[in-house]
Amino acid sequence: MADTTTTNYSLTKPEVGASEDTWGTKLNSNLDTIDSQMKANADLAGINANTAEASIQGTDLINVYDVSAGAVRKATISNAALAGPTGPTGPTGPTGPAGATGPTGPAGSPGPAGSPGPTGPTGPTGPAGPTGPAGPTNTGYNQVGTYAIAARLANSWQTISMSRNATIAGSSLYHNNTNYYAFNTRYTQDGSQYTGAGLSGTWRYMNNGKTSCEYNTCIGSMLVVRIS
Repeated sequence: MADTTTTNYSLTKPEVGASEDTWGTKLNSNLDTIDSQMKANADLAGINANTAEASIQGTDLINVYDVSAGAVRKATISNAALAGPTGPTGPTGPTGPAGATGPTGPAGSPGPAGSPGPTGPTGPTGPAGPTGPAGPTNTGYNQVGTYAIAARLANSWQTISMSRNATIAGSSLYHNNTNYYAFNTRYTQDGSQYTGAGLSGTWRYMNNGKTSCEYNTCIGSMLVVRIS
């Protein structure tokens, strides 16, 4: 049968007739185990032979059997006492005081634009502006600020152009006597379509026109306003 072991110290018991080349190694290992255990027993027995002492301190030395090493070891009373099993977790301690305020963080990115607010109330009416200059009071014919349909004369084979906003001396304008063709070119031989004397002051053309004549004397009528 195979090798077996002892009950208390697991010493190897060689199989009878089957350990011709290994029995010596097994026997030596058993002797080493027996020697160590006998030493541990002797050290433990020696404690009981010592004198009792009442002034023991935590730094005093005692014999401690180290189970993991299988031997007696020397240790202080404090270390031996601290080598017990880990106790249960203690209760959570009180919350500590608040720490100091940290530095201000960087500015965040701008948020989206808000929606337009409601229309505000109408503001108060402003003060009245200054009174404007007085308008012209003249309403008579050939007066500053009044209008007239005046005639320009063109002789045979002559063309005269009249441009809106251009000025002309009143001496070059004539009183228009026509009852028709007020703004058209019309020729005449006897001067019955206009009055010979020119107007006064300076006038401004209010429309474009042209007097073109191939023979005799022609007139062209224009709307004008006296400016001075």
